[in-house]
Amino acid sequence: MTQRSRVLGAVIGLLLLGVVLSACGAAPVAQNWPGLTVEGDTIYAISGLPQQVYMLDAETAIQKATFMPQGEHRGVVYWSPVTLGEDLAFVGFAEDGADVAGLYAFDPETGQEQWNIPVKNLVLPAPTYDDGVVYFGDSDGFVYAVDVESRSIKPGWPFEAKDAIWASPLVAGGRVYVAGMGHYLYCLDAESGQVLWEREIGAAMAKSPTLEDGILYVGAFDGKVHAIEVWNEQNLDREWMTPQGLSPASYVQFLSQAHETVKTHDPNIIIISGALAPTGIHDGVTSYDDFLYIDEALAAGMLNYADCVGAHHNGYNIGPNVPYETAGSEAEAATAIFRGPFDNPHHSWSFKTTVDTYAQKVQALGSGTPKGREVKNSITRHG
Repeated sequence: MTQRSRVLGAVIGLLLLGVVLSACGAAPVAQNWPGLTVEGDTIYAISGLPQQVYMLDAETAIQKATFMPQGEHRGVVYWSPVTLGEDLAFVGFAEDGADVAGLYAFDPETGQEQWNIPVKNLVLPAPTYDDGVVYFGDSDGFVYAVDVESRSIKPGWPFEAKDAIWASPLVAGGRVYVAGMGHYLYCLDAESGQVLWEREIGAAMAKSPTLEDGILYVGAFDGKVHAIEVWNEQNLDREWMTPQGLSPASYVQFLSQAHETVKTHDPNIIIISGALAPTGIHDGVTSYDDFLYIDEALAAGMLNYADCVGAHHNGYNIGPNVPYETAGSEAEAATAIFRGPFDNPHHSWSFKTTVDTYAQKVQALGSGTPKGREVKNSITRHG
């Protein structure tokens, strides 16, 4: 364990202790635990009595400075996690019963308050900083965009959602994606705050969306299972322990039974085939080459019982976009200490080769592919 890890562990312990002690001490007392933020060589932890932002050296845990909004605070207080943006730190703060709530900007080195933007309710999620603008939501359902240079709310903002905002906005490509507790997901223009689209999800959302490869992912409190991966690394004997041994056909039979059971319960649940281990070894007993295994599984009708094909994103000393055949021409090949991908070329070293080959094998089925199943949606990365 590194010194930095030990310091983080100690800080987390102190945070937990602060939560316990806050019930026994004088005000101000925090009613939420926003956790900590690590940026560069500084830890920003909200804890202690009185509750405030502590700036600690990440290597030594020595206190550098603290931040508390100006004024005397004796009531119950609420914080958001700290967000860093260029030469300022941002945090949401509110004091119950004192009509104090807003976004606060402070010096990340000295803790000196620079300015604040008052709002009417709690700012619980971490603010989001992007290109000179801070975006944040409050518990009244308003989403703000604050220009850091002018220290003012941008024209066209705030946007009013249908309920409280407990998730940090996601900013990408000139758009702001906001998940709300009122069951709606919003896409706003980052400059004007105009609604580009909104969609009802069906449940409250308290986690920031994630955008990857043009697809927006969001979690919700709907109490539903949306996808099930049926088994994992069934091409290894330590994972598939049956009297028959490793057998793609046996797995497909098992998958068919699981498919029937799950779909009977809820036909909307996505079935993902177990992600295979890119082994690099094939003896048919302890391990089965994943390319050979998927060939036999597809031939046994796997796609009749799987909506997606699972794939592990294994990769060793080469980037996720590097085919195994070209690994030797990468700059890392000349300096790498771990030599596997360069001295012993094999498809199992490369995530790109794995996913591309799986997709090709699925597409090769042609008319045998279940209706409506596109190859681009057939591969599911699995960690």
